[in-house]
Amino acid sequence: MDVGAKLNSKPITGVEFSPDVSVADVVNRSVDLNILSKGPADAIRKHLTDQKINYDNLPLEKAIVEMARGVSSTCVDNCPSSARNVTRRGIEGYDAVSYAEGGFLTAEKTFEGGQKFELTIYPDFDFED
Repeated sequence: MDVGAKLNSKPITGVEFSPDVSVADVVNRSVDLNILSKGPADAIRKHLTDQKINYDNLPLEKAIVEMARGVSSTCVDNCPSSARNVTRRGIEGYDAVSYAEGGFLTAEKTFEGGQKFELTIYPDFDFED
């Protein structure tokens, strides 16, 4: 499973899970997403701070965890309803959450001044045992 972020359509570097996280890891709860979400969230915060963007109250870790669970359930169940439930519920602090075919989830936020932020969780499609 991968995580990515963009600001004004430009990728933010250093946003990744470390160690790598697979869909199976999430489904089997063999990883603690609350801990693993900290690395990507910190990289995003650093970038937003460097760009002098006020991101107060943007729940990055919470969004990463919710989206990763939605994506992983969709991949295992072979049914997009889990990811689509995330889009219907939304994620507090974000303007919208969208689902793309293949199980991708993207949360969007427009900051003051019109800066557009996107956070995306991608399935890894690697189902090796």
